[in-house]
Amino acid sequence: LKSKQQCDHNNNNNPMFHRTLWIVALFTSIFVFYSSRIVDFNTTRTNVLQGPKSSTPTSKSHSVPTRKPVKLKTRTQRTVPVPFYIYDGKPFDWIHSCFANKEVEALHRNFKHGNDIYFVEQALQHPWRVKDPEQAVLFVVPVLLTWATRNKHCGNISTKDKLKEASVKVLMSDFYKRHKGSDHIIVSTDFRLVMTYQKKLSSLFPGFIWGLQLNNWRIKLNGACAFSVPMNSMLPTTLNSSRSWDLRNQTIAQFDRRAHPFYFKGQVDKRKNYRLRVALGNALQETEKQNFKLTKGGMFIITPYQHGDSNHWLPGVMECNCSQTHGMVTQANSTVRCINCVEGRAASDGENFSPDVQEILRDNPYATDLPETQFAFHVSGDLPSSNRLYDIIKVGAIPVAISRQLEFALPFSDTVPWGDLVVRMTRKLKPSAIVKLLKMGTDKKIRIRRLISRHAADLLWDIDGSRTTTNIFMFAARHCLKLPIPYPDGLPLKKLELPKSGRDAKAYTWVNSTVLLSYT
Repeated sequence: LKSKQQCDHNNNNNPMFHRTLWIVALFTSIFVFYSSRIVDFNTTRTNVLQGPKSSTPTSKSHSVPTRKPVKLKTRTQRTVPVPFYIYDGKPFDWIHSCFANKEVEALHRNFKHGNDIYFVEQALQHPWRVKDPEQAVLFVVPVLLTWATRNKHCGNISTKDKLKEASVKVLMSDFYKRHKGSDHIIVSTDFRLVMTYQKKLSSLFPGFIWGLQLNNWRIKLNGACAFSVPMNSMLPTTLNSSRSWDLRNQTIAQFDRRAHPFYFKGQVDKRKNYRLRVALGNALQETEKQNFKLTKGGMFIITPYQHGDSNHWLPGVMECNCSQTHGMVTQANSTVRCINCVEGRAASDGENFSPDVQEILRDNPYATDLPETQFAFHVSGDLPSSNRLYDIIKVGAIPVAISRQLEFALPFSDTVPWGDLVVRMTRKLKPSAIVKLLKMGTDKKIRIRRLISRHAADLLWDIDGSRTTTNIFMFAARHCLKLPIPYPDGLPLKKLELPKSGRDAKAYTWVNSTVLLSYT
């Protein structure tokens, strides 16, 4: 006993003993504190590109549910890949109600955001459609939001009232209430959905799956899930499915005989979002000075900024006097030109085009020049993507992307190998990089064009055998509904290595492709 008391006395007077006790007590307290908390790392982590996820829904009257995997109960649900139901009735009959005549409908179809009508039409004829909503795992709301955001009337009724009628019928449906809309889908790529009408649409259709131009628009629309879908090709309908197929399946010898080694036509002005286009024009001019033979026939056509403050216009573009253009000197014999300087060139230069292409709208230089292009530039402006990407794919040219955050706008990225289909250039545009591009080897050209030909039906709405609507259903089922739908051999594709900073465009490393989604 005396020995034990002596030991305790020695420990009480030992500073190291007290320090050890304090450390043990501290770590024990930390362990007990964190053990009592349940942390869901799936809901608290931050995506390096998408940023932190909103913890509160944007709509006060509706909350967005957390989607659980769908249980396939019926025989139809187990045998049909994605059985879906389309709402019908007067509030959803937009195609027959909104268009006064065939000409108006044709204008909407040829508009770059007119894919909403293609989606509804293809869904109505799709073999996976079921008439019994109890058999469906996905519900299509066939409203034409692109039309609604750009037109005040749909027939004899205002588009606002028609949207409200459709919303009331959907929100009162038992099938909406079952999952609070997280198995309902609407498709439209119009940027006005999130830049002008986001509050209204998020209250009319809360908790939906959205097929949009950019998948990071989900939070603005209070959606359960969002992903990118293809935009419309704006090439004229005279470049029909058969002719575009011929262009995509040209031999490499025919492809190398195309008149333009490179091509870009688009708006260029002094605003910050258009600096990449200015930089490309300057780089092309420098390349032209160093190697004119290589760039001969190439075209970089500047179109004016026609809206807003005239201070945004580049000097010389509106008058087209081929003067100094924000660093780019536009001359008559240069590849960099004002739109008005080349407006009438199609007729005079028509003999340089192949006979088939000469038949494609002689009065539309874009429709005649692009099919005769080898490398077509897709350069970001106000948004990372545009219809140009799908125009390029339609004519079988090789797409060259110079765009920040293009990954947000690449549809079906688990099955379409964008990393191999698109040539990606960094923002540091140098003549040497353009020379390297124009001297691309034959094998690589063949490989890229084969991918374009193979996946054109996955991305183009208006060609025979289009699979865009099918891909939308499959993508929504796999990634939003979390259905266990198996992939074919070799799929899904490898993920993209994301940069440490979303601002650092040159840090993007394309492995193959990636699935970029926005979830709750």
